[in-house]
Amino acid sequence: MNVLLVLAVVAGGCVYALPPQHTHHHPNFLETSQNTTSYIKGKETQVLTYQEKSDVKGKEATVVHDDKLASQDKSHNTPDNHIRSHYVPRNTEARILDMNRRYPSRGKLKTLPDLTRLSKEGTPQTNNTKTKECSFACPQAESITPCTCDPCARAINCSVVASFQQLFTIFHTAAFPNPRFESFLLVSPLLKNFKGSSRSDTFLANTFGDVSFTSIWVESMTSLTVVETGAFKGSEGTLTNLVFRWNYGLTHFPFDEIAKMEVLQKLEVSGSSFTTLPAFPYNPHLSSLFLDDNRINTIPPQIFSKLSNLMYLDLAYNSLYMLSEDSLNFSSQNVIAFLDHNAITYIDERTFSGQQPILLDVSYNHLKGLDQGVFQPVLDNIIDNDDDSYVDATNNPLQCPSISWVLEDSLYLYFLALPEPPCTPAS
Repeated sequence: MNVLLVLAVVAGGCVYALPPQHTHHHPNFLETSQNTTSYIKGKETQVLTYQEKSDVKGKEATVVHDDKLASQDKSHNTPDNHIRSHYVPRNTEARILDMNRRYPSRGKLKTLPDLTRLSKEGTPQTNNTKTKECSFACPQAESITPCTCDPCARAINCSVVASFQQLFTIFHTAAFPNPRFESFLLVSPLLKNFKGSSRSDTFLANTFGDVSFTSIWVESMTSLTVVETGAFKGSEGTLTNLVFRWNYGLTHFPFDEIAKMEVLQKLEVSGSSFTTLPAFPYNPHLSSLFLDDNRINTIPPQIFSKLSNLMYLDLAYNSLYMLSEDSLNFSSQNVIAFLDHNAITYIDERTFSGQQPILLDVSYNHLKGLDQGVFQPVLDNIIDNDDDSYVDATNNPLQCPSISWVLEDSLYLYFLALPEPPCTPAS
């Protein structure tokens, strides 16, 4: 039986929170669990224990963020990382479930009512014959070859298309009896049939003609460099999920188009080669924004401030080295911010100049201290609003004098994960 133990140890008058070490854990594995919690808020020692059932007998195991390597080092655009990306699913629910496993006393996050959605976050399938009626009218099969149409899932799959130009031609020449589809898929991990050229590297404007989708998923098109403005024309009023991931050559994406997407809830542009981001336009429904695994090194001021319903912001695995004033100005009160696996050494006191996040992950960075002006407002927000969440500062080279304000307050420690040992004497 695997045992996950989080201890708060009294040493020298200070209470230290010791997070568990990590090993890989698959995100789609939802175990049943037992947990017991004993804690007294204030200055008392807290002891939290958690037992996790596993099919592996006689071995100790703990949990890691589901989409991360155990190693802190991670370079971009290498074959090994491509393989890792394809075989290590990632999603926000898995990340938060992992944090809840490691800190069971906090319970499930109020902002995440349905953790069972884990099994639905993989690459979408087009053979769902149980949940849809199959009376949907598809176009003639030969008119859209090599694309296929699934009438049960109401999906178009073009994963073996030869080029983006061919994709454009198909949608502008075939007759679509019903132009309203649920999903479009272009997922080609092997890319054996895709012939790149100067023109086929571009996802063309008005590619889909009169056809609209609720979900568009484009994955692993390594020759894709540009998504043109107007590429999703016709789907502005229907798109709820727009996913572009592991397209490692992608450097241009029409982020300003989300202003036209009236019902968009999830935007993912991860595993690309962006170095910076534009200001995101106003969108009242976008709640999940995944920008992880890029090369982003700067965040301009207030670029997320117009996303009034933002709940999840994932900037992990980028090249951030500092967070300047107003860079994470949020208008939403419920933002869960993942900034882990960057190279952050400095966070300005005015970084979170709007609403404070309700969960902040700055693990695996280069922080030598936890500036009280930055982190105390975040912790106070979590405590004052009784949010079942925390700040994760593990795997940072923290120096003891810089975190003395935390070590002297066991209530803050209760909501904060620190390295083991929590700090080292200043050199």
